[in-house]
Amino acid sequence: MKFGANISDKYKISHIEKGFKPLCFIKSDLLVFDNMSLFLMDLDNYSKIHICDFKTTLKQKLLYKSRLLTRLLRIEPRGVLNIDDINVLISFKGNIYHLNLESKKLLSVHKFRNGMSAPLVLTSIKNITGFDKQYCYGEYFLLFINTLRAYRIKNTRFLTK
Repeated sequence: MKFGANISDKYKISHIEKGFKPLCFIKSDLLVFDNMSLFLMDLDNYSKIHICDFKTTLKQKLLYKSRLLTRLLRIEPRGVLNIDDINVLISFKGNIYHLNLESKKLLSVHKFRNGMSAPLVLTSIKNITGFDKQYCYGEYFLLFINTLRAYRIKNTRFLTK
């Protein structure tokens, strides 16, 4: 049996587009990150549409050229939450950014506390009796002192729906 014969074509995307970090699915496309830019990738033909760029320094751009340094210094998006087909939240560079795919605008909507870089997971709370619709994240760094902290993203005026 040929190696990888049972792996779906959708999985092979990570091997076809070296350097692109998959973030989330948007309809039938894939939102990807590379070199401080966001792209929508068509999974049928692997074509990419440039969406926008993160504001960055020349130093960060140069550091991003090294995959090892990128991961060690956490200079890539971490947590991503696809809210709907238009709105995406991205945890990156000490902020949560709102990406509007229609306008192709990227806006910082939440800043993390000092010393926190970016959570790995963003969570949506909705359709639960007694709770308003909200977006949250937590941190595990302080678990050694039996404390778990959870935070709510208060500024949600940016959402179109």
